[in-house]
Amino acid sequence: MKQFIKDIFSEETPNGAGKFSSKRFMGIVAGLLAGAGAIVTGFHWYDVSPQILNPMWTFSGAMLGVSILKGVVGK
Repeated sequence: MKQFIKDIFSEETPNGAGKFSSKRFMGIVAGLLAGAGAIVTGFHWYDVSPQILNPMWTFSGAMLGVSILKGVVGK
């Protein structure tokens, strides 16, 4: 499990050694927070405004997209 989580947050470099990806980390954290907010809103425990959740989803998607696009396009 530890290796799996490490693989999620690392990105491949040309020399083969993985380095920590801050974009991927921020994207995953923002996505988890937005998901938690959506779940809490759905259960009606607390009301989280869509004006807060929508930018969080956008930020999460942008950070993950940049991380993935960088790997696809290359340098």
